[in-house]
Order: sequence, then C-alpha cells, then structure tokens
Amino acid sequence: MSITREIGSTRLAMIIALLLAVGIWSCSSEKVADGGEQADSLVLMDSTVVDTSPEAEIKRLSEQIKLSPKDHDLYYRRSVNWYDAGNTFRAIDDMNKSIELNNMNPEAYYMRGFYHYVQNQDSLALMDLKRAIDTNTDNPEVLYLIGQIHFFRKEYG
Repeated sequence: MSITREIGSTRLAMIIALLLAVGIWSCSSEKVADGGEQADSLVLMDSTVVDTSPEAEIKRLSEQIKLSPKDHDLYYRRSVNWYDAGNTFRAIDDMNKSIELNNMNPEAYYMRGFYHYVQNQDSLALMDLKRAIDTNTDNPEVLYLIGQIHFFRKEYG
C-alpha cells in the first residue's frame, strides 16, 4: 500500500464506517495479485455502484476544480490520485498548483518531495522536504525520507 493511498483513504475510511453503521451501503472488493483484497467500488444499498478508482476520482475532482479553481485541497487530492494512477508528472503539476494556492501546507511539500524522490530527483526532493519541516510539519515520514535520501547518497555525516 502506498503512502499516498494511506493519506487519501483516511477520510474515506471514516465515511465508510459511518455509512456502514447506518446501513446505507456495502463495499464490494476483488482479490488482488498479492492475495489481499482491494475495494474498487462502493455499492449503495439500492445497487448503485460508485467507482472509486483513481481515474474516476480524477474525473470527479476535475469537475470540482472547474467550479472552485482556487481550492488548493482539490488540486492536492487530484495530485494524489494522479500518483495512484501512475502519472507522477501530472501529480507534480497538480501539487505545484496546490502549493501555489497555499504555500503553508507542509503535507503538500512532503508529497511533492516524495514524488521527486520516486523520480530520483533527490535535490528537488530535499528542498521540498526541508520546506515541509520549515512550515511546521509533525510528520515523521518527512524525516525518514530525508534520512533515506542521505543514506542512499552516502552522506552520513
């Protein structure tokens, strides 16, 4: 499971728990290659299927961005879905826009740093990760990723 999926699924998990508790819908799932299960859709009790794939989320978020083009959180969320869909370049573009609209969000700097890290752009990753620290993050994954980069660069001191 990717870090971004964990971040993006926190709110969804809370909503799912609430809806399950009141009996509004059930969740369908399918077996995935590693033997586990992954939810790929929400099934409302009236049998309506809601696609929750990254591609479907990108489409929904794109429509919301048309209505609220200054909402940094919409770009942040679409960025995470672009990454989950395998398009790191578009993920970086949307995270750039999110940061342009709100340059005090440490999680946006962390995510953009992470995207740069997976593209082997260590210098850009370090700049963003340090900015995440400067904007007052309490995310231990920021420090871990900085440590990883320095370790792989053999910068021990």
